[in-house]
Amino acid sequence: MATMTKRNKILFISIMLASLMQMVQFALTPGIAKINAEVFPEYPLSVIQTAMTLPSLLSMVFSLVSAFLIGKRWISKKMSVIIGLGLITGTSLVAVLLHEEFWHLCLFSVLIGTGMGFYISTSASIMFDNFNEDERRMSVGYQTSFINLGGIIMSVLGGILANLVWYGGYLVLLLGVPIIIACFIGIPNDRKEAPTAAPAPQAPDSAAKGQKREKAGMPLDVLYYGAIAFTFLLIYTVCGTNISNHLKEANLGNTATAGVATAIQMAGGVTMGLFFSKLSARLKDYALALAYFIVFAGYTVINLGQQYLAVNFIGVFIVGTAISVIIPQTLFSISNRVNPANSAAATAIVNTISPGLGSFISPMVFTPLTTALAGESTRFRFEFVGIVALVIGIVLVFTTRCRTRRERRKAEA
Repeated sequence: MATMTKRNKILFISIMLASLMQMVQFALTPGIAKINAEVFPEYPLSVIQTAMTLPSLLSMVFSLVSAFLIGKRWISKKMSVIIGLGLITGTSLVAVLLHEEFWHLCLFSVLIGTGMGFYISTSASIMFDNFNEDERRMSVGYQTSFINLGGIIMSVLGGILANLVWYGGYLVLLLGVPIIIACFIGIPNDRKEAPTAAPAPQAPDSAAKGQKREKAGMPLDVLYYGAIAFTFLLIYTVCGTNISNHLKEANLGNTATAGVATAIQMAGGVTMGLFFSKLSARLKDYALALAYFIVFAGYTVINLGQQYLAVNFIGVFIVGTAISVIIPQTLFSISNRVNPANSAAATAIVNTISPGLGSFISPMVFTPLTTALAGESTRFRFEFVGIVALVIGIVLVFTTRCRTRRERRKAEA
């Protein structure tokens, strides 16, 4: 950061502050068990889980909407971020007024999902457009640390407030008020550019130095990294949506305890994000497979140590470190393949649509599947999903090796 221009430093700080709001769902998940048991007991757990992960689905839709509006030059990227943060923050005010019916819970998710779609991928796109390669690698790593730091704050406060009133987690979103002000001041008024035609091919030596090529179309690699983000969030979301019930089965604490567990999970993300730059420089895309292996290890610890609160905390910390490997690595890899003309759409796919879809359908896939195989046991659920992560990690090792060899042959040619 020391080598950044003053303009980029201000932008960096603004994006980091905005990232504190990205894990808003972790202010809500500690209250899942209470909501299911006390507020809406007529609905099965999977329905409550799905309603509270609905923002992940809607964020996909509205990330495309925001990318379309930006592409048409109807709004700027800065305005898209402000709109998104405003919708998320405004949800807390709605929760104060409406909190008695199940459709109110769904309304909260609609507002949050819309806001997430407008600001998450756009903020990453702003970084790609303004930072060089070294700044991008550093920024995506630190961004995940700030994302998870925000998750810690929200999960702890959300768990405490949800223990008082079931919608208490939504009140935490009022923290977005000063962040909106900071982003309005700190993010520069970006020039609303129309998509440009592809420039003349670069010389081979410039490509070898890692300079980003300008591309008018959408790189196919976006789909590859999007698929990785999808499967990872499909697996990773199991921790947040099941840890409350997992601790309840073992009679370990209450809703606030689940909030602490979620905060510890986020602490793992904060810790790993600080080391991401060095890890990525050494492992490159092999870091993607490492993230899945980490999840397998974390879920195994959670399964075997269910009766011990400290062991559960260790397990969720291990799982949390994985998110700060997979997300910044996919973003950094994509950042070297896009330009300002397509970065908004590319980041929408990799940073919002794919992980959002994975997060949304996760409870609809793993909860019914593992229930059919072994009943309501969360121990079995964690270990089953952990094995799935292990298998995908092994597959990624081989696909990354093949892709690396192919890219090496192209470079030599």
